[in-house]
Amino acid sequence: MTPSEKLLDEVFESEGVSRSHRDDIKAYLRILRNRDQKTYEHSVRVGVLASKIALYAAKPGISARMLLWAGLLHDIGKALVPPYILDKTHDFTLGDRTAMEPHVQYGWDILNQVHDWTAHIIVRHHQFGPKPYPAINSLPRLPEHLQDKAETIHAAARLLALADYYDAMMSRNNDRDGQKTLTPKERRTVFMRDNADQKELIELLESVVVLKF
Repeated sequence: MTPSEKLLDEVFESEGVSRSHRDDIKAYLRILRNRDQKTYEHSVRVGVLASKIALYAAKPGISARMLLWAGLLHDIGKALVPPYILDKTHDFTLGDRTAMEPHVQYGWDILNQVHDWTAHIIVRHHQFGPKPYPAINSLPRLPEHLQDKAETIHAAARLLALADYYDAMMSRNNDRDGQKTLTPKERRTVFMRDNADQKELIELLESVVVLKF
């Protein structure tokens, strides 16, 4: 059993995820792992981190299990992205970025009407950076049974974005964003700058060592 598989089983056990749901999630993740091992490992870490963030954020209607699902599957759409882009570690072009961005829509397409909550959270998790995508006017419309949950889904997507950003910053070994290797102090500065709206939560997560730069 790999470290990622062990971590996955541990968090399933701690969150009381049923056997059938474990099998569902693992089936999706196998597809992703077969396409790109690093993206699979990133997804497992983000799922675990997002579930911890949900606990400390204590937002109404948002559970650790909800964010676990969303974190584990937030990049499932990358299974449909050309492998050469996932493998790139430098010289990213505008064309590469353009090919990468639809992964959130692909993820929604895969999960929609099967796991609606997760689908609508993950399609929104890139709405919070300096270059949000997809365009807000092209986001999928919430179905009737989720119409009154728009604020909860938005808040869940924001917490997921925080976990995704953190893991990418701490583990990514490439210059996709044109950045040199940062010191711990520089990482914290950049993370706080780009997530200023979550300053109090980030400081809380640091105090309990959920986040460590």
